[in-house]
Amino acid sequence: MVIFSNLVNAFQTILQAMQDQETEFEDEDNIVRGRQACWCSERCSWVADLVSQRFAEIIMADPDIGPDDPMPLDCLHAFHSLWADKGCQLAILKGNEYALHDNLN
Repeated sequence: MVIFSNLVNAFQTILQAMQDQETEFEDEDNIVRGRQACWCSERCSWVADLVSQRFAEIIMADPDIGPDDPMPLDCLHAFHSLWADKGCQLAILKGNEYALHDNLN
């Protein structure tokens, strides 16, 4: 639980730093998206309001786990994708400019 919480808090700090430093994500799957619309060719109509939850949004939702809970797969995928993102890595490299834990640098 503590390790999971530390990871969530660290990525929240990184995401906030990215916003403050106006650092962009390299991978669009990491970006917080709102509502989207999609074309349904079978019915030839628009299907609106499909919510697309991206990895940054998963982390910013402040997920929590209990003592016997496994790490949620969506969080695991979010951690992996965000860590690999060049925008996040750039923010991590600048971690001495904000309150990023030393163990993430």
